Amino acid sequence: MYWYELYELYSNKRVFLRSYVVLTALMVIIVVFSVYSYRRFSFEGETLRLVRVTHDTVTAIDSDGNKAVLTITGGQSWFRTPESASVIYRDRVITRDVSTDTESRGFGLIFVYSFSEDDLTERALMRQMLAYHAEGRTIWRYIIISLLLTNLLMLFGLFTLIFPKIRWEMQTFMYVRDGEPTDFYYFTTFVCGIIFICGSFIILILVLP
Repeated sequence: MYWYELYELYSNKRVFLRSYVVLTALMVIIVVFSVYSYRRFSFEGETLRLVRVTHDTVTAIDSDGNKAVLTITGGQSWFRTPESASVIYRDRVITRDVSTDTESRGFGLIFVYSFSEDDLTERALMRQMLAYHAEGRTIWRYIIISLLLTNLLMLFGLFTLIFPKIRWEMQTFMYVRDGEPTDFYYFTTFVCGIIFICGSFIILILVLP
């Protein structure tokens, strides 16, 4: 079977729409799983789940219902530099002096916090909570934009894969009359479409938190 004969079998709107819905649903599932994993972290054998991020607090909760609450002082507004941070968890209070810097992340800037360190275990909890606070201001915008851009890339690849003749006509309508794409063109378009679709998923997985 020649490539153009293969395209005659499935090059239609119904196949395109169904494929787009399935691939988009798969992208959404990947994002949901990534967010699920991102909102959970381990500390001293307990798994904590992020539940709330504000300008000056971060709240997480473990499986027993114990809350870990990060409070930042001096950083209640966007332009003020935090002075110190404290975490209260299971009657333990961890306090550190905090300094900030900015770092490019995806489609914007995030705050990067550093602080006075001593105990490695306490440092891990403080660092994770501070990371949530730093990314909490931009993480959802970053995830949504990443999903939209990779979805557009996937859509282009799917269009290239399913409608190669339309794509060929769009490329050549100004200087070709009554022409037909070659079998080699169908083959290379098939390969390019697969590459774009696979690439969109790979990029999405790599850029998600």
